[in-house]
Amino acid sequence: MMPWFVLAASQVPAFAYNLTDLTELRVQPIGDVITGFRLINDGQAQSGDGNPSISWNNTIANEWQSPLDTSQAALYEVEAVEVSRSDPGGNAVFTGTIGAGTWQGLGTTRPWTLLQPEDVAINAEWIIDFTVRDVAGQGVVATARITLQSRVA
Repeated sequence: MMPWFVLAASQVPAFAYNLTDLTELRVQPIGDVITGFRLINDGQAQSGDGNPSISWNNTIANEWQSPLDTSQAALYEVEAVEVSRSDPGGNAVFTGTIGAGTWQGLGTTRPWTLLQPEDVAINAEWIIDFTVRDVAGQGVVATARITLQSRVA
Protein backbone atom coordinates (compact mmCIF):
# COMPACT_ATOMS: atom_id res chain seq x y z
CA MET A 1 0.00 0.00 0.00
CA MET A 2 1.33 3.41 -0.98
CA PRO A 3 1.49 6.01 1.76
CA TRP A 4 -0.57 9.14 1.30
CA PHE A 5 0.98 12.52 1.80
CA VAL A 6 -0.96 15.59 2.70
CA LEU A 7 0.59 18.98 2.11
CA ALA A 8 0.14 21.57 4.77
CA ALA A 9 -1.46 24.79 3.53
CA SER A 10 1.91 26.49 3.84
CA GLN A 11 3.40 23.95 1.38
CA VAL A 12 0.87 24.53 -1.40
CA PRO A 13 2.03 27.34 -3.68
CA ALA A 14 -0.31 30.31 -3.70
CA PHE A 15 -0.69 31.74 -7.17
CA ALA A 16 -1.36 35.40 -7.85
CA TYR A 17 -2.67 36.79 -11.14
CA ASN A 18 -2.18 40.28 -12.41
CA LEU A 19 -2.02 42.37 -15.56
CA THR A 20 -1.08 46.04 -15.64
CA ASP A 21 -2.00 48.62 -18.26
CA LEU A 22 0.99 49.19 -20.51
CA THR A 23 2.08 51.29 -23.48
CA GLU A 24 4.90 49.90 -25.61
CA LEU A 25 6.32 52.56 -27.96
CA ARG A 26 9.14 52.32 -30.47
CA VAL A 27 10.28 55.25 -32.60
CA GLN A 28 12.79 54.64 -35.36
CA PRO A 29 13.96 57.02 -38.10
CA ILE A 30 14.65 54.28 -40.66
CA GLY A 31 13.43 50.74 -41.25
CA ASP A 32 10.49 48.66 -40.12
CA VAL A 33 9.36 49.33 -36.55
CA ILE A 34 7.66 46.62 -34.53
CA THR A 35 6.16 46.55 -31.02
CA GLY A 36 4.48 43.68 -29.23
CA PHE A 37 3.01 42.13 -26.13
CA ARG A 38 2.77 38.45 -25.24
CA LEU A 39 1.56 36.15 -22.52
CA ILE A 40 3.97 33.25 -22.15
CA ASN A 41 2.81 29.75 -21.28
CA ASP A 42 4.90 29.70 -18.08
CA GLY A 43 3.08 32.70 -16.57
CA GLN A 44 5.30 35.57 -17.74
CA ALA A 45 4.10 38.66 -19.57
CA GLN A 46 6.51 40.44 -21.89
CA SER A 47 6.53 43.45 -24.13
CA GLY A 48 9.11 44.22 -26.73
CA ASP A 49 10.13 46.25 -29.71
CA GLY A 50 12.63 46.20 -32.49
CA ASN A 51 13.88 47.09 -35.90
CA PRO A 52 13.53 45.09 -38.12
CA SER A 53 12.44 42.22 -35.83
CA ILE A 54 11.10 42.15 -32.29
CA SER A 55 13.20 41.64 -29.19
CA TRP A 56 11.12 40.57 -26.18
CA ASN A 57 13.23 42.79 -23.93
CA ASN A 58 10.78 43.70 -21.18
CA THR A 59 9.65 40.96 -18.81
CA ILE A 60 6.97 42.45 -16.61
CA ALA A 61 7.46 41.53 -12.94
CA ASN A 62 4.74 39.44 -11.28
CA GLU A 63 2.74 39.16 -14.49
CA TRP A 64 0.54 37.40 -15.51
CA GLN A 65 0.97 34.54 -13.05
CA SER A 66 3.22 34.35 -10.02
CA PRO A 67 4.97 32.08 -9.26
CA LEU A 68 5.71 30.80 -12.77
CA ASP A 69 4.32 27.35 -13.53
CA THR A 70 3.47 25.92 -16.96
CA SER A 71 1.01 23.34 -15.65
CA GLN A 72 -0.90 26.03 -13.74
CA ALA A 73 -0.82 28.48 -16.68
CA ALA A 74 -2.56 25.90 -18.87
CA LEU A 75 -5.62 26.19 -16.63
CA TYR A 76 -6.23 29.75 -17.85
CA GLU A 77 -7.25 31.46 -21.06
CA VAL A 78 -7.13 34.97 -22.49
CA GLU A 79 -9.54 37.12 -24.47
CA ALA A 80 -8.07 40.04 -26.45
CA VAL A 81 -10.59 42.63 -27.61
CA GLU A 82 -9.59 45.44 -29.94
CA VAL A 83 -10.49 48.86 -28.58
CA SER A 84 -9.07 50.79 -31.53
CA ARG A 85 -6.44 50.77 -34.21
CA SER A 86 -4.88 53.63 -36.08
CA ASP A 87 -3.16 53.07 -39.40
CA PRO A 88 -3.04 56.44 -41.17
CA GLY A 89 -0.61 55.14 -43.80
CA GLY A 90 -2.76 52.12 -44.55
CA ASN A 91 0.12 49.65 -44.46
CA ALA A 92 0.64 48.70 -40.80
CA VAL A 93 0.52 44.97 -40.05
CA PHE A 94 -1.46 43.88 -36.98
CA THR A 95 -0.96 40.24 -35.86
CA GLY A 96 -2.51 38.25 -33.03
CA THR A 97 -5.92 36.74 -32.39
CA ILE A 98 -8.53 39.23 -31.22
CA GLY A 99 -12.28 39.21 -30.81
CA ALA A 100 -14.91 39.35 -28.10
CA GLY A 101 -15.77 35.83 -27.02
CA THR A 102 -12.59 34.37 -28.56
CA TRP A 103 -10.79 32.69 -25.67
CA GLN A 104 -7.30 31.25 -26.21
CA GLY A 105 -5.69 28.77 -23.85
CA LEU A 106 -2.57 29.99 -22.06
CA GLY A 107 -0.90 26.59 -22.23
CA THR A 108 0.55 28.15 -25.41
CA THR A 109 2.41 31.46 -25.67
CA ARG A 110 0.12 34.12 -27.19
CA PRO A 111 1.70 37.15 -28.98
CA TRP A 112 0.25 40.36 -30.46
CA THR A 113 2.43 42.59 -32.63
CA LEU A 114 2.21 45.82 -34.62
CA LEU A 115 4.58 46.43 -37.53
CA GLN A 116 4.89 49.84 -39.19
CA PRO A 117 6.82 49.45 -42.46
CA GLU A 118 9.58 51.90 -43.20
CA ASP A 119 8.05 53.39 -46.32
CA VAL A 120 5.71 55.73 -44.43
CA ALA A 121 6.78 58.29 -41.79
CA ILE A 122 3.78 57.87 -39.53
CA ASN A 123 2.56 56.50 -36.17
CA ALA A 124 0.49 53.30 -36.04
CA GLU A 125 -1.32 52.37 -32.83
CA TRP A 126 -3.25 49.34 -31.57
CA ILE A 127 -5.16 49.36 -28.29
CA ILE A 128 -6.29 45.99 -26.92
CA ASP A 129 -8.18 45.06 -23.75
CA PHE A 130 -7.04 41.74 -22.24
CA THR A 131 -8.99 39.53 -19.87
CA VAL A 132 -7.55 36.38 -18.24
CA ARG A 133 -9.90 33.83 -16.70
CA ASP A 134 -9.71 30.32 -15.31
CA VAL A 135 -11.03 27.68 -17.70
CA ALA A 136 -12.96 25.62 -15.15
CA GLY A 137 -14.95 28.29 -13.32
CA GLN A 138 -14.57 31.03 -15.94
CA GLY A 139 -13.83 33.55 -13.19
CA VAL A 140 -11.85 36.59 -14.32
CA VAL A 141 -8.48 36.85 -12.56
CA ALA A 142 -6.85 39.79 -14.40
CA THR A 143 -7.56 42.56 -16.91
CA ALA A 144 -5.46 45.24 -18.60
CA ARG A 145 -5.37 47.64 -21.53
CA ILE A 146 -2.27 47.29 -23.68
CA THR A 147 -1.31 49.96 -26.21
CA LEU A 148 1.19 49.19 -28.97
CA GLN A 149 2.69 52.12 -30.88
CA SER A 150 5.11 51.81 -33.78
CA ARG A 151 6.42 55.04 -35.28
CA VAL A 152 8.69 55.80 -38.19
CA ALA A 153 9.78 59.40 -37.72
